[in-house]
Amino acid sequence: MAIEITGLNTDSGLEFCDEDMDTYLRFLNLYISDMPAVLDKMRVVSQETLFDYAISAHSIKGNSRTIGAQEASKTAMQLEKKAKSGDLAGVLSQNDAFIESIENLITNIKNWLEKN
Repeated sequence: MAIEITGLNTDSGLEFCDEDMDTYLRFLNLYISDMPAVLDKMRVVSQETLFDYAISAHSIKGNSRTIGAQEASKTAMQLEKKAKSGDLAGVLSQNDAFIESIENLITNIKNWLEKN
């Protein structure tokens, strides 16, 4: 079964799962079920919440890498570093676009899973 989902390098995701399609599909389903709650924690960020924001960004970084969402993982890593260093302005400059990109990725995964 060919998997083509915008925003994912599915070959990379499958490689992470030892080429096991069932495992990869479970990871995709976990991603779309777990990430909305993580995103909700990231919607409102302030100097006081930067530590928690870094934890959320770290979660998205790892989960995105697992499924082959390399750009999402890379951006999450950048946001995690900014949050850890206290760079609120840097986080805020990317946050809305990042959340939207993850929401689009979730939609793309859901659409593919529904069709297949």
